Amino acid sequence: DPAEVIRLHASTTYRLVMYGFAPGWAYLGGLPAALSLPRRTSPRARIPTGSLIVAGGQAIVAGGAMPSGWHILGRTPMRMYDPARDPAFLMEVGDRMTFDVIDLATFQRMAGA
Repeated sequence: DPAEVIRLHASTTYRLVMYGFAPGWAYLGGLPAALSLPRRTSPRARIPTGSLIVAGGQAIVAGGAMPSGWHILGRTPMRMYDPARDPAFLMEVGDRMTFDVIDLATFQRMAGA
């Protein structure tokens, strides 16, 4: 049920365990077991930057657009990695984070900031 997925995700405190795979890809610990899914049988050709993706008990915030066989739970307008920013990484390994449910207008406003 989409409402239950949103509730579970938004009520979870995640911990940034590492950056890896590609610049700014933030690997998160703390994914609820109910949101643990196997990889997709057919990968997507491209997921958008900021996608929160899950597979195999792991959650990631995608630091850039690229192909992925993981499931998309949602997106964040916050850029985890921006080489033009100082510091380039938004968070440090070990930091804890939560995600808030926002509407499209808020997402677009935050993405443009």
